[in-house]
Amino acid sequence: MPMTKFTKNHKGLTLIETMLSITILGIVMLGIMTVFKQAYLYTILNEDKTVGINVARNALMYMKKQSFIELKNYFTDTDKELKILICKTTDENGNIIENYQSFDKDASIPSTCQNVEINNTKYEITVQALENKQNYQNYLIPINVVVTWERNDIERSTQLKGVITSEDIR
Repeated sequence: MPMTKFTKNHKGLTLIETMLSITILGIVMLGIMTVFKQAYLYTILNEDKTVGINVARNALMYMKKQSFIELKNYFTDTDKELKILICKTTDENGNIIENYQSFDKDASIPSTCQNVEINNTKYEITVQALENKQNYQNYLIPINVVVTWERNDIERSTQLKGVITSEDIR
């Protein structure tokens, strides 16, 4: 078939032209779908990290409400570490109350206490004292709150640094 006859044919698309356009469209769509998949995974990762940071903020607020003197005495050794868990207790009316409680990392944990669980993901909270480079030991305790969790058999973590201040300057 001569080339001039092929280009001047105005009857419609041939089967080869249709198959070629579908193939090109499929390749383009495959590339676009890969971008959507990556964006979805990135969104899930950021959701988990946001929840982890909020858990760390709550733990930091809990630590700020604790007795400064007790924490100062506990964190005299910077190798010490606290675990923060949610423990269930009952009040005088029999209502179940959930509160944060801190435990030494080597302490035995009561069965009524567990890690923070949000959206079926368990978040483990640990608090570590940081080195106090300035000489404000009587007024400030710098701490690092580390939150770890597991998603799809991959352990992830985030951390939040803060300061516990003495009741004298609050």
